Order: sequence, then C-alpha cells, then structure tokens
Amino acid sequence: MKHLLVPAAALLALAACNSRPANGFVINGTIDGADGEPVYFSYDNGTEFISDTVTIADGKFTFTGEVPPFGTHGYIKYGEEKEPHTGDNTKGLYFGADEINIDINKGNVMESAVTGSSLQAKSDEGRHLGDSLNDMRFALYDSIKVYPEKKEEYEARATELFNQWKEMQCDFIAANSDNYVGYDMFKIISDNIPLEVTKKLYDGLSPELKAYDKVIAQSIDARGKIAPGMPAPELKGYDPLREQEVKLSDLKGKYVLIDFWATWCKGCVMELPHIKELYDKYHDKGLEVVALSKDYNINTWKEYISTHDMAPYYNILTYSDTTVDDKGNIVNDEMENRQCRFYNIKFIPRTFIVDPEGNLMTQPKDEEETDAMLKEIFGF
Repeated sequence: MKHLLVPAAALLALAACNSRPANGFVINGTIDGADGEPVYFSYDNGTEFISDTVTIADGKFTFTGEVPPFGTHGYIKYGEEKEPHTGDNTKGLYFGADEINIDINKGNVMESAVTGSSLQAKSDEGRHLGDSLNDMRFALYDSIKVYPEKKEEYEARATELFNQWKEMQCDFIAANSDNYVGYDMFKIISDNIPLEVTKKLYDGLSPELKAYDKVIAQSIDARGKIAPGMPAPELKGYDPLREQEVKLSDLKGKYVLIDFWATWCKGCVMELPHIKELYDKYHDKGLEVVALSKDYNINTWKEYISTHDMAPYYNILTYSDTTVDDKGNIVNDEMENRQCRFYNIKFIPRTFIVDPEGNLMTQPKDEEETDAMLKEIFGF
C-alpha cells in the first residue's frame, strides 16, 4: 500500500482552510510603517451592518466574518481624509466567501491593490462596461459646440449610444442575477429603464437576492402607482408653523406642487427661491405647495423653515414616526418609516404636480418643465 506523505506546513494550511465556514471570508492586508494603528472594515452580512476594527501588527492585519450566499460589498478605511469628501482613505470592495489579499496604498487607500475576490473582478468588468460607447457619446456632445447646426442629429445619435449602454448593463445584470455585483448595478439603474424591463430582471433574480432586497421591489411597486393619472399617494404630518396636522388629500380642489427637499441638500436649497416664485405667481389662482423634507434633525428643519419664508407652504417631514432623541435626531430612519418611498424618491430635489382631483400629472424633469406645465395650467 502506498502512503501519501503531506508536509506539516501543508496540513496546517489545509486545516486553516477547513476551519473557515462555507460562507466565511478572510481579508489579509499588508501595509508598511503603520504598526499599532487601526484599520476599519464595514460591510453588510445580509441581516445587519457590521463594523469591525483591528490593529496593524508587523505590517499586517486580518478581518474575518461571514457573508450571504450572493456576496456583499464593504469598505476598508485607513487614516484620515486629506480633503472633505474625497474618500481617498477608503477602499470599496465586493467579495464573497473568499480569501482576499489587499495591499494598502497609504497615499491613496482607494487605489489599493486587491486580489482573490471574484466579485471584485466582476465589478471591475461592470464598471467599464460600455466605456467606448460613452466615449463616443461624450464626443458627440462636444461636437455640438463646434457644429450647433447638427445638434438634433448628434443628440439623436448620442441617445442611441446611451440606450445601447443601458442594454449592455441589463445583459450584465441578467448574467449576474445570483450575485451582489449584478444586484448592486440593478439598484442603480432600475429607475432608468422601462418598468417592464425592470420587472423582467427582478423576476430573474435568485430567491436569496429577492429575500434580501428592500429597494427594487418597493421601487417597482411605487413606479406603478405614480404614473400620470394615478391618485397621488397620501402624504401627511405635523406642520410646526401652522401648528396642525396636514394631509395632501385635504388639498383636493387645488393644484399642488410637492417639493421633496432637505436643508442638507445644496441643490434643494438653491431651488427654493424658484419654488417661492411659482407660489407667489400662482397661489391666488389655486396653487399650493407641500414641502416634504428628508432632514434627519427636526430642530435643524424647524429653524430653517421658520427663518426662510416657508410659512405659506405646508411643511412636513418624510417620516411617519417622528420620534427624536435628546438632540432632535429622528430615531427611526428606516425606509419603511419614510413617506417618500411611495413616490420612489431616490434623490432630491424632486417635484410632482397634483391636479385638483388629487391625481398625479406628468412629472416635470426640471425647473423648465415645471414652469411650462404651470404656465399651461394657469394660462400665463
């Protein structure tokens, strides 16, 4: 009988591999000249958001944990940002039940080299999907500046290239319907593709991803309910300036402009003077404004609306439950507590116009379309 002799080192390595759960991961990191300093890692394990911290020793660090069967996304952070919001001290990472190696680039953590993650490789592929199409698309827009007489032709070609890119993304999502990379791309583009295509891609997701999803199914449901002519979903809350509970449905008989905004949103604040112009112009003709804020601190919101001439509007928060802590922060910021989900709000500012019967009109895409719609409604 022949006997296979296995070196002790190999046995130890095999034992280490076997000791890792089937859904477990190991991240081995290296970094020079940082012994004794912390490294932070945060990720979604499928049921909760995990935040972990380890100390660098001998130029190395290790994180371990478990991931859902479809993988996840996390962030490794070392050091401080050199400038606000640059993110150069953070590396995003897609990963599954892998053994991953990361060599931290102290100068720019975002550029750190990662190996061993098949999902990160898929993410890199998806991120560069359609690069050549987009290069051609942007070149066409640049050409319009030189040949303005061809604006219509070039814009049509650019739109065609954009649609091709969207088709490539949809194909990528369908091919990655069982992993987090495909799901993450789906979340990003789901509102920018036809609803029927969104439904088809959602039906193709793995059962595990469908059970995990808290975004796309809600978006599909909301999109079906906010089409032009549909009854406007109810919005309600306590208006601290009027000192009363208000409901959108109480404003039937009026045209209503709903403005989704927040004090922390620079674009929203910049748009408020335009909202005031519209209110001043059309209020006597039957226009009301419901300003629904996504502020996280009730005191910040109250101070702003009381000092920025917003008393004529109906001012409410997006939260159904407005319980706050001792600093005025909303305690429950979960999506299920946000009324804006009924309007599929993913970004702000956003506006909707409701007719006197309480039905949604065509949603304006920007200030110009809002002006045009109200001009058509009121005749001036």
